[in-house]
Amino acid sequence: ISGHELKRYLLKRIWRPMPLVRDQACAKIENHLSKQLGRNSVDDFIAFSVRRGDKARENFVFPTLDRYIIAAERAAILHFPADDKMPTIFVATDDCSVMNDFRSRRPRWNFVSECDVPHHQSKDGFRIEEMTLWNHEATDAHFGKFMVELYAMAAAKYFIGVIYTNVTWWA
Repeated sequence: ISGHELKRYLLKRIWRPMPLVRDQACAKIENHLSKQLGRNSVDDFIAFSVRRGDKARENFVFPTLDRYIIAAERAAILHFPADDKMPTIFVATDDCSVMNDFRSRRPRWNFVSECDVPHHQSKDGFRIEEMTLWNHEATDAHFGKFMVELYAMAAAKYFIGVIYTNVTWWA
């Protein structure tokens, strides 16, 4: 997307979270991507941003998951021509049910996400009114996931996603 390099620069040079937050988020991303060590460098992956949750009540028409897949196939040809396989895809999402859908549509692709961490497995997406029910640990887990997704989207070589989510605006 246009301006993606600028956002990456801003995240690296100007906006600076506490070192502990940054280091934890980056370590989690490395852990996700290490599943493909030897095939991809840390910069050679695609990031998806998929938003569902309370946006459904706002009558959003969500892009189909097939649109993400088609866009990734095109990106692989144009931006990863030396790879003989599809690059790893990091999925930032509030609705972890999309992971099974992506994996069933493309079982040979490597999709990774914070959704693979058990305590982040929201089945129907983020709903702002539920935040009042969260304890301190749940709030920290939510924002920790946010930071991992933010850094992953900014660090990706190629980004495919929606613009109606706070995570995407920051990345």
